Amino acid sequence: MIHRSHALVVLVFVISSVTACKKGEKAPPASTDPTASAAPTPPAAAAPPGSPSAPQPDPDSTDSVHDELAKPSLTDDKIKRYLKASAEAGNPFLLAGRSLKDLEAAAPAQEAFIKKYGFASADEYTDIVNRITIGESQLMVTASVETLVATTRQIITENEKRLADPALPAEAKAQAQEMINDAKQQLAAMQGPDAAAPHGLNAADLALVKKYEVELAAASKANQEAHQKSR
Repeated sequence: MIHRSHALVVLVFVISSVTACKKGEKAPPASTDPTASAAPTPPAAAAPPGSPSAPQPDPDSTDSVHDELAKPSLTDDKIKRYLKASAEAGNPFLLAGRSLKDLEAAAPAQEAFIKKYGFASADEYTDIVNRITIGESQLMVTASVETLVATTRQIITENEKRLADPALPAEAKAQAQEMINDAKQQLAAMQGPDAAAPHGLNAADLALVKKYEVELAAASKANQEAHQKSR
């Protein structure tokens, strides 16, 4: 199972990617004027290991989390129980940021909470939460990249149409060709093997997160609001 502290290692990647993609979630379509702008910039990669801004996770912990994420664990039943649990007011697990004394005092309530919803332990519950969180982040990154890919392809198409015009001046042709070349390079970067996350949630778990995407988004919003009120 993925413990909450270990899951932070993997969330370093997905949160960095999501932050870079936020502005691209609803990227406008390519301008009908092909000279208006160049191809959109693909999501920035997370800071490389060893750089001053990059977190330095323990390698053993990183490998352990990646190994766990590679193994399917989520089920329809687990997600449905999580959704029911999320709907309960006063979730005792929404105590992050409080003192250790407060967290220790909440232990009995947490134990009762997980038993009420049929979870085997607090570790199982947090494992489900972590997998869902990582899966939602991956889906967000994927959606953002798909939007950028579509916009970049549209830029290529529009400029190819310009090049087909025999009356287009030589300078404009050179500009259109340059934009096509730039867009194709960015498209290759977004779709190449290096563009995908080297590690992430396994396909089976990710498919389940996708299946319940709407319900999970509503639960996440409710949890965030509850967490803010508990501060």
